[in-house]
Amino acid sequence: MGGDLHKALTAIKEQLEKIIAVLETKIPNDEPFGIAHNNWSFPGLTRVELIEETQSIIDRIEEEGGDQVGDHEARLQDYVRRLQHLQSGTVVQLWTNANQAVPAYLFTLRGLEKALSPVLRQDDHEEARRRLKKLTVQLRGMEARLKDLSPRTASLAAMVERIEKAYNAADQLPTDLESLSEARQKIEDLLREATQDQGRIVDVRTDADNFDKELQRSLEEANAVLERCETAYSAATSVGLAAAFS
Repeated sequence: MGGDLHKALTAIKEQLEKIIAVLETKIPNDEPFGIAHNNWSFPGLTRVELIEETQSIIDRIEEEGGDQVGDHEARLQDYVRRLQHLQSGTVVQLWTNANQAVPAYLFTLRGLEKALSPVLRQDDHEEARRRLKKLTVQLRGMEARLKDLSPRTASLAAMVERIEKAYNAADQLPTDLESLSEARQKIEDLLREATQDQGRIVDVRTDADNFDKELQRSLEEANAVLERCETAYSAATSVGLAAAFS
């Protein structure tokens, strides 16, 4: 980056460079600590890797630092003394007490990175790339969901059609109910008239049965009268013929 660094950033950068110098002198080789000491509690890191952690912060300050730090100056300035203590008290213990000194070393650098983050300019290109990647993932997810919804289109259309028909039927329901009520009333009237007619038919049938009985009696009486008439006629004929003969 161009321009001058803020004094707090410059002081931090200088302390980090001193830490690297101490690392190179206090750690005798580049063997992983755990293997070099045959100690399971020592991390499997090397001098080079610890230096890389510090150098990456120096590189970021040089590339992204500016001459303004806003209201973060007090915290950044406090890291100058923390780094001094790290150099004099922790770094010198890395080789012999790596199980305790390495975590203290790395945690302090992580805290420094967090403190620097608000005042270091971000790589616009890298940020755009990350956002584009995120948007691409989101678009792919949306595309997958749309593909999953496509087979349902036909069934949804059918459901909408049935809903519309049901709505139309419901809209016509009052008229249909009124028609049904009128038809029911007509049926009740017809039933009442049919009941009355049935009563009259029963009366007529009763009268017909009575007439039939009377006709039967009359027929019997007529037959009896006819039989007497025939007897009388036969007797009269016999008498008349006898008289004529005489």
